[in-house]
Amino acid sequence: MLAPGGILLAIITADYTGYGKLWRTFPSLGCETAPQDGSQDNASPSHRIDAGYVRDALRQLQIPYHEDGFAGNYKITECFSDEESEEGNLALDFLTHTIRFRDAPSDLFQQVLACIKESCVQRGDERYFQSKNVCFLITKPTESATQ
Repeated sequence: MLAPGGILLAIITADYTGYGKLWRTFPSLGCETAPQDGSQDNASPSHRIDAGYVRDALRQLQIPYHEDGFAGNYKITECFSDEESEEGNLALDFLTHTIRFRDAPSDLFQQVLACIKESCVQRGDERYFQSKNVCFLITKPTESATQ
């Protein structure tokens, strides 16, 4: 419970870049309860809360907030080159929150790789995964300000 005059800072993954798109498209990635066949059926997105969910809740509850963000780009060129690249495979595991993701069913692997590619920018020969975090600053008015 936030005390009157209290300030809450929440930093969370943006819903409209990199991870947000990946998690909304494939909610079972990295989820312990994900179906083993790679399907998205019965996958629970409850473990993947992004800025969109927070923003919607704040608006629905009519809680005033200030929003800002900061970007983080991750070099993932190796994900798209040599299948034997340890760096590329570890980057895929990191992005998908899945150990040995390259061993996933072929169709799922290709779909996820395409989604990751859509969230990339290319600079020369290098690819960078674009991600962004959103900061929500929420201030609870003091009791005298609410009267």
